[in-house]
Amino acid sequence: MDAIEKHRSTYPLPFDQISKLSSFEQVLGKTSEEYSEQERKLRWQKVLSFDREVKRIWSDTSECIGCVHLSGSWCNMQGLPCCVNPILSFNHGMIGMACMGLGYEEMPKQLQLSL
Repeated sequence: MDAIEKHRSTYPLPFDQISKLSSFEQVLGKTSEEYSEQERKLRWQKVLSFDREVKRIWSDTSECIGCVHLSGSWCNMQGLPCCVNPILSFNHGMIGMACMGLGYEEMPKQLQLSL
């Protein structure tokens, strides 16, 4: 068993064992009930702290700009980083939208008026 397989066989993964080898499921949980949103945010921040380029890529919020659920680089609707798609990212390591584009909501135009 290679190092990645060995590391990924540990589940649930304690916070202090999160590393570059950790899977999305190990970091964020298999279900939203597994970790609180605050705990998921802390675990995700630890992953982003390993590499500047990883942080740049996985913090790109361009697809979510203007969405009422966006808070920093976090999707409050899904309780996930906004670029982490629960299907594409977890299964294939691909960047996507946490809501898969279905939860994108803009603030109503009436509330955007500056008086």
